[in-house]
Amino acid sequence: MATTNTKAIASPRAILLISILIGMAFVQVCGDNLPPPPVQVPPPSTRDGRCMLNDKVAFAVCVDLRLGRASPSSKDTCCRWIHGMPSAMDCLCSAFRRADIHVYASVADDINVVLAVCGKARVTDLNCFHGSG
Repeated sequence: MATTNTKAIASPRAILLISILIGMAFVQVCGDNLPPPPVQVPPPSTRDGRCMLNDKVAFAVCVDLRLGRASPSSKDTCCRWIHGMPSAMDCLCSAFRRADIHVYASVADDINVVLAVCGKARVTDLNCFHGSG
């Protein structure tokens, strides 16, 4: 008669079960320290081609982009707003003007930096500020 050794069979199963449980506990503990996923901003609607940088959040993203503290996702967000406009320069001009910026030469540079980062042509004559101030 053949006898089976149940202790020899149960031992590897118990080790496997314990290993799986320890692995799951480790993954759960380590998962608590992960950074939150980035916020996904939906693409802006283009209300008949009008500038959508009215939103303070959208404008802040472009200003951060200009100041060099933006992440790649911020660049994508800002550039999406700009690429959807018939005239990116007009859009940025009105957004910077609404922000009530009084140093116009600096604003012209700011606008050109944002346009360059988004792959748009640099503008030499920013006449959107002439006569204001």
